[in-house]
Amino acid sequence: MPDEKNEFRVELYVKFLYPGIILKGDAYTYAGDKVWDGGSPFTNEIIQSLKGRGISKVFYTRSKLSQKRDPKNPMVSDEQIKKSVDISREIEQAVTSKSIIPEKGVNEVVDGFINNISSSEGTVLNLLELKEYDDYTYTHSINVCLLSILFAKKMNYNEKGLKIVGIGALLHDIGKQMISKEILNKPFNLTREEFEIMKKHPIYGYELIRSQSSYGTLIQKVVLLHHEKYIGKGYPFGLRGEQIGEIAQIVSLADNFDAITSERVYKPARPYWYALSTIKKESGTSFAPRLARAFVEDMPKYLTEAEIFTKGGFVVLNTGEVGEVIDYRFPQSLKPVVNIFINSKKEIVRYPIPVNLEFDDSRTIENVLEDEGILKRLREIKEKITSKKEKSPYNPVLDPEIVKTVEEKVEETKEIPPTIIEEAQKLDQVQIDKDLFIDNETDLK
Repeated sequence: MPDEKNEFRVELYVKFLYPGIILKGDAYTYAGDKVWDGGSPFTNEIIQSLKGRGISKVFYTRSKLSQKRDPKNPMVSDEQIKKSVDISREIEQAVTSKSIIPEKGVNEVVDGFINNISSSEGTVLNLLELKEYDDYTYTHSINVCLLSILFAKKMNYNEKGLKIVGIGALLHDIGKQMISKEILNKPFNLTREEFEIMKKHPIYGYELIRSQSSYGTLIQKVVLLHHEKYIGKGYPFGLRGEQIGEIAQIVSLADNFDAITSERVYKPARPYWYALSTIKKESGTSFAPRLARAFVEDMPKYLTEAEIFTKGGFVVLNTGEVGEVIDYRFPQSLKPVVNIFINSKKEIVRYPIPVNLEFDDSRTIENVLEDEGILKRLREIKEKITSKKEKSPYNPVLDPEIVKTVEEKVEETKEIPPTIIEEAQKLDQVQIDKDLFIDNETDLK
């Protein structure tokens, strides 16, 4: 039995396991049979075995409070983290009791985060990994707040701008307090009706901020528009481009990054490379290209002290080629040098082909291979190729200059169709302030 004060049990659906995933505790079936050791990567064989035995879920125990990484020099103090968790609980209580949101406490937490981050250049952001069933919203909002402040600072936001971004980020999901836990934590795809309910949480949050606080339109805008997408396929209104505003898009990037890298009771966390690659792929669709590129290029070195792609690890490129990471310009680079051993036709090459991804915009890393059976075979292939006396004539040298990619422009409609306002006002009789859709994000940088 887990220590309820310091530990909790995580249920994990087998369908979400993947080769190479490492759990932070021994995995058991509900019959009490141990199926895998904590700290050891799952293999494809054990996953298929569990499925073949009809086992749909396993569980393990882990500590309640920890950090996604354990940086030597964290940006944010433990005291500030504790204050933020406490104020998150106060916010929930305020929503439940329909009382005033504790603005003084919210402001103090955001001010503390800004001070810590501003005075901690060169250190690593210590994101939380508290994923107990009822606590995900707390820690997710805290992480999104930290990420948003840090990213806004890198985008040259001033003190006023950082505070608006931070408060909006901390409160961005407040509307989820009005959605049932059954829908919020459902491990499988939502039904159409359930998704329509979920899509209302930005509207609910906007109304809560407007009716239970004195926060202005910029913070309301973050809460209302953080699920809008750059090409107009988001919700609640389907806005696009500049209609959304930059601060809501900053929070959207942070929101997506933390959601992907966070463990839930029904799914494992995905690694940082996966989240960053996802953001890169969705540049120009979900996210403004300029912001997505800045996030992917500037944020990794502030998120971890470790390698994003481990030297000696095997990866699959978007071309279908398979190779080994052999070098990088800095540990957090998403564009390392890769020795290709299998070409796009799935043929083993005669000599390893070194490719520097910083200078090859046609190639990107699509996947990291972690299944031990596959890795063993790849190591054998590598040994066979590199043991030949002949050497490849190409010797890659890392160049300090980075090839800049051309930002694709997405045609934007700046005029807000009147039907958006009308439909929003019909939804639960919430009155939407038209000033939200005016470009009023001035004096923030």
